[in-house]
Amino acid sequence: MSPTAAASRPGRAGLRIQGRLLIAFVGLALFLSAALTILMERTARRGLEGELGGRLEAIAAAAGMQIDPSLIAPLFSIGSEGGDRTRSRLRARLVRLRDATEVRRIYLLDGEGRVRLDTDPETVAGSELAQARAHRAMLEKVAQGRTASSPLFRDPEGRTRKTGYAPLAVGETRLGFVGVEADARFLEEIGTLRGRMVGVGAAGFLAAALLGVGLARGLTRPLARLVDAARALGRGDLDRPIPVGRADEVGFLARTLDEARVRLAERDRSLRAMVAGIAHEVRNPLGGIQIYAELLESDPKLTQAQGERIRKILGEIRRLGEIVEEFLSYARPQVPEKTAVDPAGPVQETVDLLSGLIESRKVRVEVLPPGSEIRVCVDAGQLRQVLLNLVRNALEAVAPGGAIRIAWEAQGPTAAILVEDDGPGIPLERRERIFEPFYTTKPDGAGLGLSIVRHLVEQNGGRISLERADVGGSRFTIRFEAEKGGAVG
Repeated sequence: MSPTAAASRPGRAGLRIQGRLLIAFVGLALFLSAALTILMERTARRGLEGELGGRLEAIAAAAGMQIDPSLIAPLFSIGSEGGDRTRSRLRARLVRLRDATEVRRIYLLDGEGRVRLDTDPETVAGSELAQARAHRAMLEKVAQGRTASSPLFRDPEGRTRKTGYAPLAVGETRLGFVGVEADARFLEEIGTLRGRMVGVGAAGFLAAALLGVGLARGLTRPLARLVDAARALGRGDLDRPIPVGRADEVGFLARTLDEARVRLAERDRSLRAMVAGIAHEVRNPLGGIQIYAELLESDPKLTQAQGERIRKILGEIRRLGEIVEEFLSYARPQVPEKTAVDPAGPVQETVDLLSGLIESRKVRVEVLPPGSEIRVCVDAGQLRQVLLNLVRNALEAVAPGGAIRIAWEAQGPTAAILVEDDGPGIPLERRERIFEPFYTTKPDGAGLGLSIVRHLVEQNGGRISLERADVGGSRFTIRFEAEKGGAVG
């Protein structure tokens, strides 16, 4: 029985737009910052790694050139005294080169990847170098007379290294390889660069967030005002000017909407003036006809059949009078004087005013007040007129012996008033047009009753909706702003 919650307000839509714009700006800044950081880091790493590899290859080639070819053969002859003396002399020379070039170690390998000489005193001559197995494919290329450098690798101690290789030969005879190993210290510089880029990215992120907030507010504030103005226009408030104040597309939209408001206001005034004029022109002669018909009805000379005809004429006159009053009510400007109203009062007044019609149609009217007092901010007289129209429509819809239910309940910051019946209901295809002026499904109606109801509800800042009731008929739900600080939670 509880209706759905009220639609979201324009402010919430503005917040959603601000959030989307902020996410777009910040997301773009975050993406660009991350992409730029990754790109620069990879570019720097690739460039520094290539530079280090070229330097190690040059040192390896220089080391090979400093070795006396006459000393290489004894060096590779392990076990002889001459080989040991040659090894000591060459190690001293390679140590000086290592210190001068600030590399970690320089070593000589034979074709099988075994160490023949190493500036690292802990390396045993003739032992197999572990990374030589991993660099086998590269060493095969170096054996063809070219220099090469290995990818970055980690030694057993977990430090990042890189090695450059150059061929070692005597004449045309390839004896082995010269390896030069160094620490990849540039990774520390890249780490520093990454930290700086992250800092720059954070600053850009913050700048984008501030820019996004500023642009979002600058865009959503005028849009929120336009939404408020459009809602007021939809409620029929044609006298409220739409603020422009801008020269961009939003300003153009505001000017166009305000021009449409002015034209609608002129048409509405013309239509209401025409309706009021016609109603007055009809009401005056209609009143005269009613007077003469009542005089005829009181004539004692009338026969029973004549009296019945006169009563039918009076009934049609009263029906025409009601239609004229509807036209006048539609054409008359109605400015609400809103106060905090307990719906129980207008509901009871409505039932009392329609008690004769309720009894004549043998309809049961149930009033279901809430457990605690609820107050709504409305014009009490206009609320009574709304309830009169809705209950009168329900009385016309239900069959004799049917039931009408009136209830109201709290729904957050609003309160809902419900009027439902167990009649045949309104077909779905007609519900969308039921509040249009002059649209009616009755053969003797003007089609203004529900249009007046919607106009009065919206004039009081409320909303009205129509749906099928649980008992099978129609349920009209009116939602008004509840009194602040009252019983409505």
